[in-house]
Amino acid sequence: MKEIVTTSANFHAVIRSGNLAPEIEVGITISEPQYEMSLEGVSKSRKYETFRFSCNPETLRKMADGLHDFANDCETEFNKAMSKEES
Repeated sequence: MKEIVTTSANFHAVIRSGNLAPEIEVGITISEPQYEMSLEGVSKSRKYETFRFSCNPETLRKMADGLHDFANDCETEFNKAMSKEES
């Protein structure tokens, strides 16, 4: 499973319809384990990838709201499962 390692952002202005508008370049670095077999045995390393995309502030807010909802849903479902176990 890939894991988020870090995030980054750069802010800049772009021209849209003849006007300057704010834009955000977002970077998300992820990693996942990799295993290799050799004569010495199994070794573990990590593979890193960075995804970059640009969006305007409103789009990023919508994405953040969606991620926030995912987090809330996860906790709700976890709590439901745990309360069923305790019953």
